[in-house]
Amino acid sequence: MVTKPTEAGGLGFNFKWNMGWVNDLFDYASADPFFRGGMHEKLTFSMYYAFSENFILPISHDENVHGKKSLLDKMSGDYRQKFDTDRLFLMYTMAHPGKKLFFMGTEFGQFAEWNYRCQLEWFLLDYPAHKALHDFVRILNHIYLDTPALWEQDFSWSGFSWIYADRARENLLAFRRFDRSGGELVALFNFSACPYPSFSLDVGTRFSAYRLLLCSGERRFGGTWEAGKTPVYPVLLREDGRECISLDLPPLSGMFFVPEGKSFHVTPLDL
Repeated sequence: MVTKPTEAGGLGFNFKWNMGWVNDLFDYASADPFFRGGMHEKLTFSMYYAFSENFILPISHDENVHGKKSLLDKMSGDYRQKFDTDRLFLMYTMAHPGKKLFFMGTEFGQFAEWNYRCQLEWFLLDYPAHKALHDFVRILNHIYLDTPALWEQDFSWSGFSWIYADRARENLLAFRRFDRSGGELVALFNFSACPYPSFSLDVGTRFSAYRLLLCSGERRFGGTWEAGKTPVYPVLLREDGRECISLDLPPLSGMFFVPEGKSFHVTPLDL
């Protein structure tokens, strides 16, 4: 074990790059959404070994050279879909257990591979799609820093639990992240090109409502989703007894929610 103490038989390093996660991520991201249902294990397999080492999730210089394409250009789809998918996968990376490493240029969507002979393509910030991506990454970074659930327990199951791991046909994934004091963040991801209106996200009854922190598909970031007047979603009771929040889930988008208010009384959902 690379990151286990030497007295426990390890090599004593602090961190190890998670190259398996990187390869699976890029295989999935470069595939057309129509075929992603058959590749769902590319998203979930990393959690079988996520806590066997202290992993870093490395989107490094080595993934941006030698014909591998930049992160943005690896994404499937046309120009707009590449940006939608890029924001989605950056958000997914931030939510996944493990420390993060993003190579320079990722934050504004450089299309060209890294070239050590010249500077980054800063002129791209004059283009709306790249400026919107830059704004998204800036906000995502601040949310990450301000939300201990995203980083405080990266190396044990105490910081993670699945909500949906097996909804391959819909290309959906959802899980919780926890901090040491019991605070939580709910992450929901739609890797399909289809919207899911009036989607029911299972949350349980620990809290009476959940507040939307961020949606990668918002219009201000280059997506098509319009945020509602209130970002708070009450917990509702379905006829089948499940507690959920009801929301419109845009295509190729991720959402972060945090709980608000403790209550075990929920409102029946009219189906």
